[in-house]
Amino acid sequence: MRPLLLLASFLLVPAAGAQPLPECHPPARYVAWPEADPVWQLCIQRPKDGGGATGSGLELQQVFFRGRPVLARAQTPDLAVRHLEDPESPLCSGRCFTTWSRQELAFGIDGERSQGWFETARPVVTTCDRARPQSFAGNCPWGEPWACQSGVALEAGADRLQLTSEVGAGWSRYTLRWVLHRDGRIEALVGALSEGRSCARTPHHHEVTWRFDFDLGGLRRDEVSGPDGLPYRTAGRRSRQLDGDAGWQIRDPKSGRGYRLVPGAADLPFPPGELLVTTYGDPAPAGSCAEEGFGDVVGRALAGEDPVLWYRARAFVDSDAPYRCAWLGPTLLPTGHWGQAADQLLFADGFESGDTSAWSARQPAP
Repeated sequence: MRPLLLLASFLLVPAAGAQPLPECHPPARYVAWPEADPVWQLCIQRPKDGGGATGSGLELQQVFFRGRPVLARAQTPDLAVRHLEDPESPLCSGRCFTTWSRQELAFGIDGERSQGWFETARPVVTTCDRARPQSFAGNCPWGEPWACQSGVALEAGADRLQLTSEVGAGWSRYTLRWVLHRDGRIEALVGALSEGRSCARTPHHHEVTWRFDFDLGGLRRDEVSGPDGLPYRTAGRRSRQLDGDAGWQIRDPKSGRGYRLVPGAADLPFPPGELLVTTYGDPAPAGSCAEEGFGDVVGRALAGEDPVLWYRARAFVDSDAPYRCAWLGPTLLPTGHWGQAADQLLFADGFESGDTSAWSARQPAP
């Protein structure tokens, strides 16, 4: 029996008395993993179908873990490259470029295809997987026997489901990846690199913004807090400099279930704050290249509102290794009881462990 079930693009309606399912609307596709007694059920939208001014990346919608809602949407709406001052590169010196995330590029894959959707048991090969520090490795093909395809790859393993796509804009290349683990962890990963043009050799930061619209306890019930566990009362910026690297938590106070957002091990600090908490009706914050960055959010009360988390990370690429792939992204860790056995719980309340090695984000193997 296949460990993955990929259905066509249509609205799923659960049978009477059945567990609620994601309501997938075209062009999104429904995915359940594993096929028998699914741990994860969700809708996935290809980058080419993303909305907004610059796209929304490989988008997750209506994400359910063990039959319970986790996320209404998870996106990467903002990708940017910020170049440092460099007198030897006047074209790029001190400039910031916002890139788009809807132009799909080919990756190497050996698997079943269904109109740009691929199921595979072999590792997907992307530009980041073939990256070399000193020279651009080029685009697919790289000499492997399998085909170069664009779209979304779904790789089902024994303990995880990995979703991958590749996009590009100008001289930037991005591997977009989500890893959904059997124990409830979600890795949100973006691999960023530059191709062989003059600006690639200018020292620069790759900057990525994720948007997480959680739906843990229904609308207007979730609470956001820092390591002290006290719910934030107003919308605004939060920083690792003040809150530390333990991350931030969002939870449903009624059920006690929640998730903690932990910065990735390679994510550099992003002054004046890596996290922005807004409410669902607020306009999107200014892009990474805007002078105001996340922008100033008026202290809107969060009580009785639907909070949205915006997380921003950056990675530095020096001229000594201008073509390396920089991996960025947080890990989302489940807290509370989601139906697992007691010995499978990662955290009961979200912040009771002081051992950061137990929950810090893992980066992909090179």
